[in-house]
Amino acid sequence: MAGRAASPISPAAPPPSPRFDMPEPIPDLPLRVRFGPGFELKTADDEFNLQFHNLVQLDGRFYQQAHQTPVSDTFVVPRQWLIFSGHLTKPYEYYISISEAFDTFNILDVFLNINYDN
Repeated sequence: MAGRAASPISPAAPPPSPRFDMPEPIPDLPLRVRFGPGFELKTADDEFNLQFHNLVQLDGRFYQQAHQTPVSDTFVVPRQWLIFSGHLTKPYEYYISISEAFDTFNILDVFLNINYDN
């Protein structure tokens, strides 16, 4: 490499700072889990709550003699409702209901209730 100048060496990267400009980590919240009615996750202080319900219709048609034309075995979910409810903090309650069918997706109910007096 005669006649060529060496490329300058870049300065070393600064060492990582022990101080970050980030908020404090959120402490782990112990959860209570309950099944029935629905599936429920709740914090120990009852500040946060999530309850999940699933209403589903299943349709299975199975035939004894295989490989018949035009008959074939089927298994479908023609209707399913997903329902979420609970509270984000004690004054804020929510409810969301979603319906799913063969080729449709509908939001049935959504509301947020704010309890000022509690």
